[in-house]
Amino acid sequence: MKVSSWLRCAACVLFVCSLMALPGCEKGPDTDELTSYNFPGQDEWSSFFTRTSLSNTKLIIISPGSSASLSSDGETLAIQASGGTAPFSWSVNDISVGTIAEHSGRNAVYKRNAAGDNVVVVKDKNGNEAYCTISQP
Repeated sequence: MKVSSWLRCAACVLFVCSLMALPGCEKGPDTDELTSYNFPGQDEWSSFFTRTSLSNTKLIIISPGSSASLSSDGETLAIQASGGTAPFSWSVNDISVGTIAEHSGRNAVYKRNAAGDNVVVVKDKNGNEAYCTISQP
């Protein structure tokens, strides 16, 4: 009986050790998704650890959400940012398919110029960003 208990304990220890030796366990956290959480003057690791305590940071939430769709050239979409710290800047990734037709503080109007997906970016005073991907078939 004592031998089988010892074998079970040894098997558990070997299992845990094998999990720790798997590839990737020695790597640090994936910081690719944290770029929008970087705070001015800090490196990626500081930003990662700061992300867990965002009580002093006002994140931006964009409305209508992270995606929208426009089907006709000339069609517009009203976009609003909440959270964050004023002033806000608005931009798009590709001005050939759409532009920010007008903006005032937390509000902007995106206008489709041609077919092709685009991304609207709103950035606040502290460098926090929010994105809305516009599907334009």
